[in-house]
Amino acid sequence: MRKVTGKYVGVDVGGTKIAAGLVDAATWKVLKTIELPTDAFGGRAIVLDNIIEAIKGVSVGKVKGIGVGFAGAIDFKRGRIIRGPNFAPDQMGFDLAKDLSRRLKTPVSLDNDVRCFALAEAKIGVAKGYANVFGMTLGTGIGGELVIDGHPYRGKNNIAGEVGHATFAMGSEMLCGCGQAGHFEALASGTAVRRLAGAVMGEELSATEVLASAAQGNAKAKAVLEAYREGLALGLANIAYIYDPDIIVLGGGLAAIEDLWRPAVARACEKVIYAPLRDLTVKRSKLGHRANIIGAAMLASTH
Repeated sequence: MRKVTGKYVGVDVGGTKIAAGLVDAATWKVLKTIELPTDAFGGRAIVLDNIIEAIKGVSVGKVKGIGVGFAGAIDFKRGRIIRGPNFAPDQMGFDLAKDLSRRLKTPVSLDNDVRCFALAEAKIGVAKGYANVFGMTLGTGIGGELVIDGHPYRGKNNIAGEVGHATFAMGSEMLCGCGQAGHFEALASGTAVRRLAGAVMGEELSATEVLASAAQGNAKAKAVLEAYREGLALGLANIAYIYDPDIIVLGGGLAAIEDLWRPAVARACEKVIYAPLRDLTVKRSKLGHRANIIGAAMLASTH
């Protein structure tokens, strides 16, 4: 990794909140952070104003660049949002990088949020030293990205690695947030846990609540966990087949609950037929909530 110096702002724009941080590129330390509501369905102008407010909240003097990780499909070359499923429709086709740069008089780079997460973990996080890194976030939805030798693998349309919307369960009636059935996100996201709990237990519960209920002997809660872990194992096995990564790094809210995903890793190893793939290394993010911010700053430092 080439030596970079100076201060950059990294911004993580999700459907619920915007997290921004001032990052020292010499050490990749986050010096100052702020979180603000996104107001994702408030419209393009409101989201833009909220991002700017967050950036100004952490900027100290002149920064060399701003990197933005956005939850959605991104035209990386143009700095444009293709689609953000958890945002108002007017975000589609939005030249976010250009508008931010014009308003702030600073170079701005825009990419997918999970790509920023994976990049940071590959360069300075738990995956440092690994050549082929697959970063995956387990939260409201599921995102994925492959980093090869420190460089994101983007594919033709900068959508490579979007495993959340891969159909891993033909015939499944579990619906994804996009409206289609059988997607990985419909099987193993935080939303999937709640919907499974609603269908089996009659009440939508969080993963933590389901685990607590299962620990008390609730058979229906155990059935929800069984279904969730089977779905996650199916996805992990497919990722092993498709990408054969050195390591899979898990981020997002569900990654903090190891009792939820550790059993699924063991089950995924049982599903693959090629012996080398059974040596599947899966680790929890080292950088936590800072990963997306740091990765966005790294993105800015290279453009």
